[in-house]
Amino acid sequence: MRFSVVVLITWFSALLVSAQYTLAPGLYDNRAPIFTMAGSFTIQANPAHYLGDIAVWEAGSSVSFNTNGDGFVLFIYRSILGGDGQVCIDGVCSNLSWFAPADEYQVPIEFSNLGAGVHTVEVLQSSGSINFDAVLIHPQAEVTATPAPEATEDPRFVRWEIDDGSGTVQPVVFEYRVDAGQVTLIQMVGGLLVLGLIFLLLTLWRIFNARD
Repeated sequence: MRFSVVVLITWFSALLVSAQYTLAPGLYDNRAPIFTMAGSFTIQANPAHYLGDIAVWEAGSSVSFNTNGDGFVLFIYRSILGGDGQVCIDGVCSNLSWFAPADEYQVPIEFSNLGAGVHTVEVLQSSGSINFDAVLIHPQAEVTATPAPEATEDPRFVRWEIDDGSGTVQPVVFEYRVDAGQVTLIQMVGGLLVLGLIFLLLTLWRIFNARD
């Protein structure tokens, strides 16, 4: 019984972490809270970037995420101030340069044929300034050449239409974002749920043992 409880707790915890941190196929902006950012970074705005901004890392910084696709595209911004970094997939790293003699926006860097299953991706800063604009996750076994994404309406916004009484319908946009504080709160709630489940299972185990 005790062994079964431990196995169930381990399985549930792994399932919770996987559900929170694995990117399904789709296009993700750099502000998506699913990305794990370490070190010092800033958000730089420019209409030429996807959805209008990029995340920029300085010395010793990194971003990581898990993907459940067969490949992905990392969209970056290259410039004369660009530095160097590495992209590590399941621990295997390759060098990548962010330098260009002239500004290059939404540059697609393709990584394909990763195989089935969940893959861990980490982008590391080596020297200078590096960034990322967006990440496109391919479906399983469906990797094609990918052009830069076209700017579309930001999914972080909700658009309503309101009649102002004059017969003219006015579009009204309401913004919603999940900031770092809310992400931390969600993680804390998830942790409390796991602890509650562990306590419940241990209580049941003690009840069953008492009956024996």
